[in-house]
Amino acid sequence: TTFPTFRCYVQRLQKYIFHFFPFFIGVSFIAISLALSFQSISISILTSLLLFLKFSKFHLSFLPAILQMFFSFVCISAASML
Repeated sequence: TTFPTFRCYVQRLQKYIFHFFPFFIGVSFIAISLALSFQSISISILTSLLLFLKFSKFHLSFLPAILQMFFSFVCISAASML
């Protein structure tokens, strides 16, 4: 019986890398695009929320609950992207 050599493993690894490389590049590009768009959306939502709190007669005792809802929305959205 012949055992696979190190060269055989390297050739197999090169074949898999060249085969799956375009797939990984595409997935990475999509993930980065989603992360950047999600970051800009969450920043705009948080900015709108802070402006609303600044210019309204909103009672500050509700602020922790509102921030908790915002950050749970952020966590749920981030988890759904994965």
